[in-house]
Amino acid sequence: MQGDFYQPTDNQLGRASNAEESSWIGLGAGYGYQNSNGGLIQAGTAINESIQAPDGTYPLYASFVELLNNTKNSNFGPDYLGKFTVNPGDHIHIHVSYNQSDTTADFYIANDTTGQYGVLNWDIALGILAYGPYYDGSTAEWIDEQPNWSSNGPTVPLADLGGNSWFNAQKVQNVS
Repeated sequence: MQGDFYQPTDNQLGRASNAEESSWIGLGAGYGYQNSNGGLIQAGTAINESIQAPDGTYPLYASFVELLNNTKNSNFGPDYLGKFTVNPGDHIHIHVSYNQSDTTADFYIANDTTGQYGVLNWDIALGILAYGPYYDGSTAEWIDEQPNWSSNGPTVPLADLGGNSWFNAQKVQNVS
């Protein structure tokens, strides 16, 4: 699956709200979602006002990948792909795929404005991630959300991004 958008701008800067926002595409439904037996593989970008960017400014605009299994204790991510810079207004292209025959998830995130990109191929049958399916075919999603990165703390406010429009959104399912 794939999708494109222009990186939203955090309009709350300077308000010390510690707000966050995440724009991502994903396959599967994740732990506990409508009694899903599958997991979720996703990639996207995030705005996090409480994390300092590499240049010393706030907020952090970053790309990430994440795999959520169908159990709470075997997740990976979010893992920030520090391979390229994400800035407000940049054209972002994301592609995520899963191959059930060899249990690999492929992630491609590109900043088409700068020409930078990050690629990750992950065999999800290895290590602690091997406790169940990651993509059960139940959903394909293009999401802008208020993330909850911590299961122990309160949900943080949603960053004021004003809106985000997805385009070039496509899902193809190959059945062997």
